[in-house]
Amino acid sequence: MTGKSGSSNCTGTDFLKELESKMDVISILTTLEQALPGSKGWFSGVYQIRNQVNGKMYIGCTVNFRWSLLKHLRDLRFGHHHSQKLQRAWWKYGEGAFIVEILDVCPDLTQLLKKEQEWLDKTQAYEKNIGYNICREARNRLGVACSLETRSRISAALRGRKVAPDVLAAMRLRPGRKQSEITKQKIRLTSMGRRHTPESKAKIGAIHRGKIVSEETRQKISQANQGMQTWLGRNHSDETKKKLSEIQSNRVYTEEQRHRIRERNKRIHTGKTVSLETREKISAAKKGHFVSEETKEKLREAWKKRKERITH
Repeated sequence: MTGKSGSSNCTGTDFLKELESKMDVISILTTLEQALPGSKGWFSGVYQIRNQVNGKMYIGCTVNFRWSLLKHLRDLRFGHHHSQKLQRAWWKYGEGAFIVEILDVCPDLTQLLKKEQEWLDKTQAYEKNIGYNICREARNRLGVACSLETRSRISAALRGRKVAPDVLAAMRLRPGRKQSEITKQKIRLTSMGRRHTPESKAKIGAIHRGKIVSEETRQKISQANQGMQTWLGRNHSDETKKKLSEIQSNRVYTEEQRHRIRERNKRIHTGKTVSLETREKISAAKKGHFVSEETKEKLREAWKKRKERITH
């Protein structure tokens, strides 16, 4: 299967539009969508970047064709592509001389390197007079774990780095893509037990403090949460309840916060009436439910403290 692109002198600031204009990504993805219905153009396989002037090519494999194409184009335009031979040819012949061709679609990631090696051997793209590949053997970093030292160096190098708005726009374009159950499980396991540092909490608090959520955003949040039953059948442990109680007991409201709470309560309750159906539901839920004197006393004390914090 092959997807070819035409050359044009498209200019502009939108990185993705330039890419799709010059390398005709849409036609390639459309072809793939026809071959793999439901893929949305996100696929794995083998491709080549070919010079139409002299016929030389660069062979590569990818787990995500669109993003690999974006990275190749970005690196070539900025002059730091890992293949010096391809980079020099790009400078010599110009962007319009190159097209992208899809050689093989390979959904099985374990077979990707094998497929790439087959195409390298077939085309001999690693030979100086034939192609732009540097290595004779196909290889990638799938399944390779970096050491802690390497991770630290990468983290230090990227810290404070700003991503250009046009690159961010390209990165966010993931139409219809959903995470697989395996990926979701990995994300869940990675995040489990993770705690924000006091410094991180302070930064998050500073960002959100004083932030006003518009009515439109509230409606969207409300609609998104409708039908959610995250806590259905779950209860806080006694330890968690104690922590929550201590947090609320020691909390002191500023005058501004008190004013906002009063205004919010007015807005919520003014003119609001509970329907007969809701009353019956509340009544049915409370039937047979008895509150001990000890619990009543705790509720009274908690309400007194809360009232004092808000009104004073």
